[in-house]
Amino acid sequence: MESYAVADTYARKVGTNVDANQELSGLGVANLIGSFFNAFPVTGGFSRTAVQFESGGRSFVAMIISAFVVIIALVSLTSAFFYMPNNVLAAIIFVAVSGLFNLGAVRESFHVARSDFWAMLITFLVTLGLGVEIGLAVGFAASVILILQRIAFPHTAILGEVQSEDTEEPVYRNVLRFPTARTIDGIIIFRMDAPLWFASSGKFQHKMTKFCADPNVHAIILDFSAIDFIDLAGLEKLAEVQQMLEEQNVTFIAAAVKGPVRDSIKAYNEYDSKHHSGSHQIFPWLDPTSSSPNEKYFMVATLHQAVKAVEERTKPVVSHVTMV
Repeated sequence: MESYAVADTYARKVGTNVDANQELSGLGVANLIGSFFNAFPVTGGFSRTAVQFESGGRSFVAMIISAFVVIIALVSLTSAFFYMPNNVLAAIIFVAVSGLFNLGAVRESFHVARSDFWAMLITFLVTLGLGVEIGLAVGFAASVILILQRIAFPHTAILGEVQSEDTEEPVYRNVLRFPTARTIDGIIIFRMDAPLWFASSGKFQHKMTKFCADPNVHAIILDFSAIDFIDLAGLEKLAEVQQMLEEQNVTFIAAAVKGPVRDSIKAYNEYDSKHHSGSHQIFPWLDPTSSSPNEKYFMVATLHQAVKAVEERTKPVVSHVTMV
């Protein structure tokens, strides 16, 4: 991890990219060969790389020359270096590593992405106090925690209708960002900007339960345009929510469902038909010629079609949302 981190840092300084697979393969082969000769583990170090970079080394020739210098020093100069104060060596490393500090990136992350700033600060402080290896491990753990937090608690939005200035057709946007967005009494258009899987299914169910608790809600439309993946846990949660809304006599519609998600829903329904008599079918595709009011859950191509389908069945009264 340290080797890839230092390689990526200096690669960005010179405008190149690092292939992680190639980097780790090279380290693996080097350590494998070295293990037959009782060699030290091979890795890339921050301090040594920084010194070589600041001294102008850019190619394999610089590494070969450095290796020969190290060999000569070990053979004939160890007695002279023995009396050299550690402060001298520390000063050389400090001058070289100081070029790694990027205060501009710290300021930018503080103003643009506050979570990245805190992860950066924690990594820096731990590295400063406990060492590079522990600092990298803590930084990696902090990044994973942030990713899991975003996955488990994704951004969600209630949508309203806005007239497009280009096509003059209705589009649906977040009512918190578009105060003039028009909503329909009793109909909730909901979007979740994340995959529907085991990590996010809890929040999804919580939102659906909250909507269902409102006695004025008679239809919920799910905008699937931002959901590009659904796993078995998500499918099961979707079936539970659909059954809950069906018991509450709430229409449940999916719109703008992506192909891979439709394939997963189709496979789930086929398995359910084969092993459970089709009692838990999720979002069958709505026949465009059908107008039966008994259909309470189905799938359509667009949000506009979903709204029209609900309006034809319930004839709700249109109102405007006033944002405070």
